[in-house]
Amino acid sequence: MHPIGLENMKTVSSTYLLSFFETCKAQGASEQELLAFIPEGQQALHKPGKRFSTEYIIKILSHTQRATNTPEIGLLAGKDFRPSTFEDVGHALLFCQTLRHVLLVNRRYQPLTQQFGRSNLEIKNGQAWIIWDAGATNPEYYRNVTDAVMAGYAQFGRWLSWVHDEKINAMHFRHKKPVYAALYEDLFECPILFSQASNAMIVDAKIIDMPLPQANDPMLREICTRLDVLLLNLETPCTYQERVGQYIRTVLAQTTPSLADTATRLGLSERSLRRKLHQENTSFRKILEHTRRDLCEQYMAENKLSFTKISEHLGYSEQSAFNRAFKAWHGQTPKAYARALNVFDKAFDQLAP
Repeated sequence: MHPIGLENMKTVSSTYLLSFFETCKAQGASEQELLAFIPEGQQALHKPGKRFSTEYIIKILSHTQRATNTPEIGLLAGKDFRPSTFEDVGHALLFCQTLRHVLLVNRRYQPLTQQFGRSNLEIKNGQAWIIWDAGATNPEYYRNVTDAVMAGYAQFGRWLSWVHDEKINAMHFRHKKPVYAALYEDLFECPILFSQASNAMIVDAKIIDMPLPQANDPMLREICTRLDVLLLNLETPCTYQERVGQYIRTVLAQTTPSLADTATRLGLSERSLRRKLHQENTSFRKILEHTRRDLCEQYMAENKLSFTKISEHLGYSEQSAFNRAFKAWHGQTPKAYARALNVFDKAFDQLAP
């Protein structure tokens, strides 16, 4: 019997799975035994565009942990992550302007690398919480994967912001304290808390808006154009929530789509789409609002549009409606938010006094 939640897991890219496979081999796991968990065979691991069940990663990590007596295999796998592990998604992140921008771009394109979890950013009391949510009801079962993801976040963050030499304030993990707990402090170089409400890397909020030295807008746009095509053609079926969100993103700058418009675009009746979204515990209105917020943060991170233009791109007919929505998202008006962060000067200068 599968642990709770396993039946809802989706897929990962071949390159992502291959990274875990190579780490397990390097720790002494038998290649033949590892391939027993991957029915498609070794050649498939090198096939661009090939997708695999996320269950394969959990199985090869668990096998390696037992076969080689390496309980910390997840941390080791995360340390082995490189930008190339994430293919074009990793390359796109290298050209972002700030860590905030990195997190927004990463969240958008994460499904191309893996579909078993999503990252989120929350600001609390002057600290940025980079949260990993795998939607798992059993954190102990997902411990190895969580270890890998969080170790990978730390590695990637250090590559991107090496010039600032900033430290992690704390790491939170949902799973219980394991026998190899001392290795976490060696890797993350900060206090580690287990049995927490979320998996999170916590840093000073100022870090996420510091400029990154390798930012390159033309290269980022070129890569994201390719990624958008891949995202739309991802062979694993999306949820209806994801399909609706993708459609809203493509048309929002030109028009605000209705439920009826979206249903027609997806080949459904309005009633059917409403029912399917209800089954996924959401609604068209919630998805529209969430998409607007994501796009708003993306536009602000890119720092190219005034708030008036952002409002138009998000489909608001009046600036006052955008201001109300923004205050609901961030607890303050766009003008106050820009002044507080002091990073969106271009947009701030164009605000009405």
